[in-house]
Amino acid sequence: QGSRRYQSVSGNWCPRINASLSFLPKCERLDIMDCCNGLLLCRCWKSSDGKMMDYVVCNPATEKWVVVPGTN
Repeated sequence: QGSRRYQSVSGNWCPRINASLSFLPKCERLDIMDCCNGLLLCRCWKSSDGKMMDYVVCNPATEKWVVVPGTN
């Protein structure tokens, strides 16, 4: 699995969050689709054939996440 990271574009930045997103459910591939107010919308591919996936909204600061209902 490739590493997943995001970082600040401002000058001084001290990481206070798990930028690898390793707290998310196990995925074959994870795509960050969008972000807003610190929340990330991710697409979590559960199989390598590209047929099973969920959308997940997560907060990297709190390491909490939820699967968007009706996406499986």
